[in-house]
Amino acid sequence: MADVVNKAGVLAYVGSQHTEYAYMWAEEPEGIPFGAALMRGTDKEKQCKLMTTGGQFLGIAKAYQKNVYDKEQYDNQTTVEIITKGKVWVKVEEAVVAGDKAACGDSGKFKKTSGSGYDEINGVFETSAGSGKYAILNLK
Repeated sequence: MADVVNKAGVLAYVGSQHTEYAYMWAEEPEGIPFGAALMRGTDKEKQCKLMTTGGQFLGIAKAYQKNVYDKEQYDNQTTVEIITKGKVWVKVEEAVVAGDKAACGDSGKFKKTSGSGYDEINGVFETSAGSGKYAILNLK
């Protein structure tokens, strides 16, 4: 598979009927990057923030079209579209192989479950990717 140019948070299969979303307010002063893993914020019903080790995984920040000069993120105190189920592109911290179970660590980063400092989430990598590259993660 060819290298993918920053597709973090982009749906892997457009038009999939098996994708589910949630909508919450961003609780991150520096913003929430597209494709980052999220957990519930201080207000568990209304806010989300970047995942930390030991947090309860909520989903992935969905990418949307922005001005080319804007940061690819949700700003603090804005509504975040969260992918809670479906196939989405994510950037991986280390090499993964299709079929590896996914894990998430501090700052919403992804890798396979074998590493310390990362918590297993309900997802499996559908494609293989090298460290710092993009893979399709199937959230179940």
